[in-house]
Amino acid sequence: MRATRSYTDLKQYEKCPRLLAFSLEYEPLEQPEAINTGLFTHDAIFAFFRGTDWREAISKAKVEALVRANRIEDEAKHREADKRIIASADRAYQLSARYIEKWAGDYTAPIIEPELRLGNVVAHPDLIAFLKIGETEFRTIVDFKTTKSPDMRWYDISGQVDLYAYILKEAYDDCIGLIAYDIISEEGIFRHTRPPQLKRGSVIYNMIAKLTEIAIDDSPHFQYDCPNKCAFWEACLLAEQDGNEACREYLDKYYIRRED
Repeated sequence: MRATRSYTDLKQYEKCPRLLAFSLEYEPLEQPEAINTGLFTHDAIFAFFRGTDWREAISKAKVEALVRANRIEDEAKHREADKRIIASADRAYQLSARYIEKWAGDYTAPIIEPELRLGNVVAHPDLIAFLKIGETEFRTIVDFKTTKSPDMRWYDISGQVDLYAYILKEAYDDCIGLIAYDIISEEGIFRHTRPPQLKRGSVIYNMIAKLTEIAIDDSPHFQYDCPNKCAFWEACLLAEQDGNEACREYLDKYYIRRED
């Protein structure tokens, strides 16, 4: 059976096939501060929509991240990781409080982070809900973004949420009226809405579907010396210099193996 693939898989493969191969099996002990902030904020917002304590959700996510970072053997790196995690949690608390107080209540009948499937393509929208604009209520896909410098153009051209709308229509006969990008930043909260572009979603769907036919493990590394080192650059360097066995030993020691 072919493995399922997602939009994230496609973006990783376009950067480097080996990055996707590593990411399908392992995850780093620590994420960058900006990513952790986003993850913690998402956890808080999801908790709010589920009717649970959003503050507790951030605290739980922070503790889990600290426990994982505790496996970092280098003491100085461990201390720095802890500082970044705590800073991420503090920032997520501020962003979440601002969003939940004035913006989250605009959505009704929310479906939180559902898993959608069409063929071998899988997707996880942040939120599907109803949003009332004027006298009209729209079936809406909501995508939450956290950033320090909001630029709505980037989110609007990615096509990720158009993919979600396409899958909902084709697989679930659920017609989406609007896409909403809720951009949560230190500069403020910004909401950008527009109709979905199903043709764009179809193009991205077909690109991901083709990816399910590719043997990822056999894919080459695009570059030997990456200009932007990814989370797996050390393991990748070992694979190039010392072979796959040394690479696997390093991954098993310094990364977390994903559950099947």
